[in-house]
Amino acid sequence: MNKYDCIVIGGGWGGMAFALLNAMTGKKTAIIERHDRLGGYGHCFEKSGYRFCANMHYFFETQPGGTVDKFLKRIKLDQEVTFNCLDKDGFDVIRVNDFSFKIPSGIANYQQKLLQQFPENTDAINRIFIIREHLEAFANSFFDKNIPLWKITKEHPSELIDFIRYSLRSSCSILDNLNIHDHLRTILLSRLGNLGLTSKDAPLLMLLLEMTSYTNCAAYPAKGMHHFINKVSDRLKEYNVDIFLNTEIVNIKHQQHRAISATDQNGNEFNADMFVSDMDPQMTFELCNIPPTKKYDYQYTYSCFSLFLGLKNIKLSDYSLGNFNVWYYPDDNLDEDCELVLRDLDYSKSYLFISTPSAHVDPGVLSPEGSQTMQVVVPASYEAIVKLYNDSPSDYAAIKEKIKNEILDTLSAKFIPDIRQYIDVIEFWSPLDLSNKVKTPCGALYGMRPDVRKLVWPVGHNSPLKNLYFVGATSSYAGLGPVINGAMKLFDELHSENRVTS
Repeated sequence: MNKYDCIVIGGGWGGMAFALLNAMTGKKTAIIERHDRLGGYGHCFEKSGYRFCANMHYFFETQPGGTVDKFLKRIKLDQEVTFNCLDKDGFDVIRVNDFSFKIPSGIANYQQKLLQQFPENTDAINRIFIIREHLEAFANSFFDKNIPLWKITKEHPSELIDFIRYSLRSSCSILDNLNIHDHLRTILLSRLGNLGLTSKDAPLLMLLLEMTSYTNCAAYPAKGMHHFINKVSDRLKEYNVDIFLNTEIVNIKHQQHRAISATDQNGNEFNADMFVSDMDPQMTFELCNIPPTKKYDYQYTYSCFSLFLGLKNIKLSDYSLGNFNVWYYPDDNLDEDCELVLRDLDYSKSYLFISTPSAHVDPGVLSPEGSQTMQVVVPASYEAIVKLYNDSPSDYAAIKEKIKNEILDTLSAKFIPDIRQYIDVIEFWSPLDLSNKVKTPCGALYGMRPDVRKLVWPVGHNSPLKNLYFVGATSSYAGLGPVINGAMKLFDELHSENRVTS
């Protein structure tokens, strides 16, 4: 039996961050990870000289004073891990067929650009940004536990009114109410893929907070995600964290409301005074053989297909691609097109999220000279794909190949003519592949759905077991910044008398 002060189950970013902070206090700590590498959704792989990050494409909260920056300072890596900003004039480019709109850095710049592009919608645009300001101000005050509710309501009456009126309503219903349609509507809803929901499911508050987060900062590690992970891994080793890869926990023993030990697939038992799960809470309950209570009975975001491309002898700038992401939509019917994909596996009208990581990093980091990396994500229903696989593996393989070619056909028709002639490396993951590589229910992009349920009744870090805690996207919110912030917050709460400082 291996005895530790703390065992972290799962080596995603929440697990790595908590384990390192805990080990820096001198506590004997271990990370147990089922995959052959750390990083979770941010894990990286290399193929024929090209490096790819599994499913993290750009980040916020990396600016000075942001959550990621604070974390790097605490672990003494702020000089070694730096970030490159995506194009400030348009870090996200929205394409609706042949129409194009660049979303700039700075929320005021974004608003002004919309007003210039859509002067006939001036009142509606100004109103949506006032709502955004009110909802964000009230939410920030409300979630600050040091400010009593009566004081918030007294000092922010108009913000309170808009919070009550709008925060839990769906994004589409608010835009309908403001008579926002066509291209303007698509632009405002364009990055719903960052939530893994349709506009009918996404509360307006979540959409507006996501809007602010990325306009404040959109960046990528200057030396690639693999460099970031390697530097954190080096720190883990420096502080004697035991890292068990290819090791899957299959059972967590507990008694008297306390976890006692965790057992892996080979029967090895790990004992600790404290356990931190970077797995989904519902999956953690299964390991404990505890029926989840109503609080943990939630739904997940949709999943995705991911296409990884290494392109040779090509300049992205020749094809209106570069240090920015592209959200491509065939038309303005976002929800209808997405539901067609999720329901019928019909990708003729799917949106494409196109990332070009080699353009975000320092030269030569992710690809050979004269070559580029591209990653394309499209939405998918995990349930439909798994059913197809279970019913007929041959049909599953055929549909997977068909979807890959449909994506390549769209890229060829709308971005890089005859793109197949430039392909040096190609890899294509289905939702089933994603779930197998990153242990997550339903191959969910962002864990628990960031909907009204999550806003009203968040899962949080505590569990029914007194010494078992949660980190990760479901216990906080999705994204590198929120996940790391959740890990730091949990660590500080548990170690308030012996806090690690920078």
